[in-house]
Amino acid sequence: MVITLSIIIVLLLIVIYYLYTQNRRPAHWPSEEVSKKVVEEHEEEQMEDQTFESIYDVLKNKKVTKSDVIHIINISLGRRELSNANTNFSSLNKAKPVWWFDILPEKFSEDLHLILGKEEGFIWITIPKDAVTDVNKVFRVRDDNGRVQLVISSEPGVYYLRDIASGASGFNFEQYVEKIFD
Repeated sequence: MVITLSIIIVLLLIVIYYLYTQNRRPAHWPSEEVSKKVVEEHEEEQMEDQTFESIYDVLKNKKVTKSDVIHIINISLGRRELSNANTNFSSLNKAKPVWWFDILPEKFSEDLHLILGKEEGFIWITIPKDAVTDVNKVFRVRDDNGRVQLVISSEPGVYYLRDIASGASGFNFEQYVEKIFD
């Protein structure tokens, strides 16, 4: 009898603790789903309030980051198309006039956005998901980590915006330039 009563008390305490942890918010607080929706709507309102020109003018004289660029492009599009997951960013290499990327091969199965940061501004490239069917034939895949290594030339001339990585096919990214932001 004492053991049964002890078990019942322990079970009640577990249920109370569970209910307490699940309902720690006051009753007037919105659920997590509602909170996320409110935040997203607020971000979209802010996005609508900001014009592309106002954002870009602020960033014009500063070195842009990946998140800056994603924000600028999404504002210019009027929708959220670029994200951290589908966008890769590279600044111009200081030692050699190229942009370097190491990208997981799976990323080419969806639209892939490449941002090439320049001294001032950047180049936005979109590689459609069907543009590269076999990354192993088109690009250099590193033996050590299995990633696609892109070395894109920034030098004007024949090799401008071409993959010049050792063993690569010289893939021309110029045809996939969405926009140049100067």
